[in-house]
Amino acid sequence: MSGQFQLSEIEAEMWKYIFFATHVPILITTLDERVLQMNDSARDLLSFEGDIGYHKLEGLLARLKPSLRQMIRLQKVLAPAPYSDHLLVYLQNTRENYYAERLLTFYATTLKSLDRNFDLTACANQVASGAAMVAIESMADWCRIDLREDLGVGKGTVAHNDESLLPYLKELQDLPASSFDEVLSPMRVLRSGAAVFQEDVAHELFLLLSGSPQIYDLYTKVGLRSYICVPIKQNGDTIGSMTWARGPSNAHFDAVDMMMAEEFANKLAVNLERALLYKNLAEMKDAAEAANRAKTNFIANVSHEIRTPLGAIIGFSDLLTGSASTLLERQEWASKVRTNSNYLLRIIDDILDISKVEAGKVELEITEIDLRELLREMKLFADSRVENKDVQFKVAIQGPSPRFIKSDPTRLSQVLSNLIGNAIKFTSSGFVTLTVSKLETHESLSFEIADSGIGISSAQAEILFQPFTQADASHTRQFGGTGLGLALSRTLARRLGGDLVLMESELGRGSTFLVTIESVSADDGPSFTDLLEQEGERRVQVLDVTAISFSDTLKGREILLVEDSTDIQVLIKRFLEGAGAVISIAHNGEECVQMASQKTFDVILMDVQMPVKDGCQAASELRASGYSNLIVALTANAMKEERERCLAAGYDAHLSKPIRRHDLIQKLMGFLGESKNARTSESLRPDF
Repeated sequence: MSGQFQLSEIEAEMWKYIFFATHVPILITTLDERVLQMNDSARDLLSFEGDIGYHKLEGLLARLKPSLRQMIRLQKVLAPAPYSDHLLVYLQNTRENYYAERLLTFYATTLKSLDRNFDLTACANQVASGAAMVAIESMADWCRIDLREDLGVGKGTVAHNDESLLPYLKELQDLPASSFDEVLSPMRVLRSGAAVFQEDVAHELFLLLSGSPQIYDLYTKVGLRSYICVPIKQNGDTIGSMTWARGPSNAHFDAVDMMMAEEFANKLAVNLERALLYKNLAEMKDAAEAANRAKTNFIANVSHEIRTPLGAIIGFSDLLTGSASTLLERQEWASKVRTNSNYLLRIIDDILDISKVEAGKVELEITEIDLRELLREMKLFADSRVENKDVQFKVAIQGPSPRFIKSDPTRLSQVLSNLIGNAIKFTSSGFVTLTVSKLETHESLSFEIADSGIGISSAQAEILFQPFTQADASHTRQFGGTGLGLALSRTLARRLGGDLVLMESELGRGSTFLVTIESVSADDGPSFTDLLEQEGERRVQVLDVTAISFSDTLKGREILLVEDSTDIQVLIKRFLEGAGAVISIAHNGEECVQMASQKTFDVILMDVQMPVKDGCQAASELRASGYSNLIVALTANAMKEERERCLAAGYDAHLSKPIRRHDLIQKLMGFLGESKNARTSESLRPDF
């Protein structure tokens, strides 16, 4: 008997040792579940301190946070002797399993739902709205997403699981920042880039932070018991914030919710980036397709614009070769060939200029300009265009203006003639006016070109200055044009220190363009007024410069023409022989070197691109052999790089094809006149 009693005592002591030493949380209760004892592991799990005081098990567990209570599993068994009239309550902490299950559910359902609702073609606002709906379906009573203004969402997107409360949530969002917003605010997260987690927004804290009865009332209506706000980041930059909130009827957020909210925000950031990337790619695709269409239309327009004058040139040339015509008819046909040739040359110049603009190689030559002569030139140009049209062209000076200015005369004339030509082209009857005035604010001149033509719509105005485009495709068929003029003119105006803008336009009423240029006055002379008043409203007769006689101006000059085109040989030979020059012909650079080694010429006029040996190779060989007389390039390549290449090879000057007879003769006369005294060891190398 004593042995049994001794064994029971030993067992009891061992059991007590195990009870207090084990890491398993255990409670001892009466059969009606009043707690008598708990080990240290149980105290730690339940965060219980002090005397137990015969708490009921249910009341003790009710003191726990709901998030902790739902993770504790209870196992009740009868205690062994000597406590056989008691219960042992084992507490199993399922926290890790619980967290793992929630995270697995989150990844398997919530994030997948976010992906399913994601539309790649949606804008940022639509992506955010879809994400907010997923959030309230899975984790929150209401949600708010705020993105930076540049992503197109404005103040943000809101969602509530009770749609009747959405107006209060939107009203709350529209209110200015308050003391409450400073503590629990998306703006705070946007500024700092750090998350805010308020597990329990207690009533006292709510009253303290709300800042005003209005805000308190709104938050009370939408419900706020627990709060998470996490940043939305891309490449380390905070682009927005996402607010999750639960009302009084729901459980508090915990650390797992915080983790899931951050993962959700990261996934949303990826979706926003994908949507923005798709949007940018779609815009680039649209722009590329528009550019391709514009260039296709441009090629079609250029083909039309080139073939039209070519058709006239070929046709009237055929008529000129016939015999059944009068002298007056032949003169008229020759004039039309010249007019269409000049028009064709202007188209080619525009194409070359726009290529220079795109390459950033537009060069300016700033010299003194006689403003009176420039305006006279514009009037002559306009008068030639208004023939056979019921259009009156006027030039006016508004206020005092200098007589001489400094700018690039060629480029300024190109801009003005382009605008005046357009104004006349699109005006069937009425007026076209060029008004010049000096801007008071700084050294600038303005040229205003107004017309009473067809006008331009607001939609057409948006693409007006884009290269390769025209305001209306139908205008191309009716009025012609390449679509380069306005884009080129604006670029040139800006290079001249000013700009070109469409001031006003109305369909059927006309348009007004304004050109400004930077222009330093080149003199202190008196200003001049309306050009038409000085001209007495008379029309200035255009002189035909080709009628001027150049006979004998090059008399006796020995010129070697090096050209592989027989047509150009005949043409240039006729030009120069008409001025009295003696012409020899070489068909390529090799023949040129041979002929120049046997005879010295006053001028070698040589093409650049030729078979056997090109012009640059020939010029280099001649200079290397000691040849010192004039070598002038005559080439169809008008680019600056070509001129520089020619001069580096040994040419003295560069002339661009096509060249008019009087220009060719005058240039050669100038070269020869300068070379009498200027040629020593240095070349003339003027840049034309």
